[in-house]
Amino acid sequence: VLRGAMPHMLPHRVDEHPYYRELLGRAAELGGYELDLRDTPARWEGMADVAVVGDRVILTYAVPGHYDAGLAPKTPRSSREGVSFAADIAGVPEAARIHVELVYPHFHGDTVHFGARPAGSRPPVLVHYPGGAWGDGSARIAQSLGAGAVVEIGRDDAVEAYAGNSRQVAGGVLVPEGVSRSFTGALDAMGLTVHPVPLYELFGKAGGGPACATLYLPADLSLPDDA
Repeated sequence: VLRGAMPHMLPHRVDEHPYYRELLGRAAELGGYELDLRDTPARWEGMADVAVVGDRVILTYAVPGHYDAGLAPKTPRSSREGVSFAADIAGVPEAARIHVELVYPHFHGDTVHFGARPAGSRPPVLVHYPGGAWGDGSARIAQSLGAGAVVEIGRDDAVEAYAGNSRQVAGGVLVPEGVSRSFTGALDAMGLTVHPVPLYELFGKAGGGPACATLYLPADLSLPDDA
């Protein structure tokens, strides 16, 4: 079974749903899978609020009043109910989940952090901007993942250059242009190859950054070679 939770986003994004249903439906047809797509009842804006670090999964969401404290009310974002529903569909065990609230202007978790897999036998890490989490969120992440499992992103890289929207693919990392040398140096030190991408091209034409523009599929998904 090819299983998934459909995003529950703002009304202007609803027109995207037929595309995803067609894409995943075709993949299921070619691979001989049953397709099981569930509509998420509460707001969930998709994989942008999911970061995987080994066998742990960080799920981010926003709570009105916390997210926009001291500001005019902001657009609703992923809810805890929404990210939890998606985790249920994906079969993520409760013990593996780390729930963290976001603060404005970090509308998705992928503006705050991403999971990285260093080369060799080194354990996975979370590359993370502590200022993007509400309350003790960053401290709980560090405690849950353990010593040495969090590599910090500086404020300018996170807020101005969207460094958290990087995405690792095999041994390379797609990184927004304009990040600092210290940020790319941290990735170099992990044995990863940095591939800068022009963020204005993705934001302007693809509607998102490196993480927004990619979607995880199961590692054991089997499709014909000519699919």
